[in-house]
Amino acid sequence: MENEYDHFVETIRLYESATWLNNYFNILQKMLLQLNLLGDNPQLAMNVTQDGWMNTNIGQRWVSRPFEENIVGFILPLNVDEEKLNCSFHSFFTNNHVNEAKFVLFELGEEQEMPAELFNEWIKACETELKTTEKSGFRRFHSSVFYDAVTHNDFRNEVFDDAFGSSRNRIKQEA
Repeated sequence: MENEYDHFVETIRLYESATWLNNYFNILQKMLLQLNLLGDNPQLAMNVTQDGWMNTNIGQRWVSRPFEENIVGFILPLNVDEEKLNCSFHSFFTNNHVNEAKFVLFELGEEQEMPAELFNEWIKACETELKTTEKSGFRRFHSSVFYDAVTHNDFRNEVFDDAFGSSRNRIKQEA
């Protein structure tokens, strides 16, 4: 089996657009900073699956997952009207057959900002998950390479150079 770094590079190549993926990583970076989630936090698991998914989990639940280029899923509180946030319903998260949160899909453009209201609702849902879990069941699959590419812009540029070629334009980094 290939090493974690090589697998991550192959996975991000599936998304084809460094600009789009950089935008998505910037959103994840902002969320991690807002919630003060460090890479060694047992509640957090950022996974790169064998079939090419990049899941970000808090506890047992996805809090974010790109489904394909331009479509990203986010956890939101149950009472949020996803249509007002320009999202489409995907599924419920349940506990003992009781709906507790929802997972929605959002069309994210290459350089589009995540709307503030959507970001704030996403953060609320993530905070709820942090309060209700001690450790992610997916923690044993946590990818430090994925986490580092999201949180460290210089490392991200190196990874993107390996994935998309050093001749590409340098991606824009948020401060």
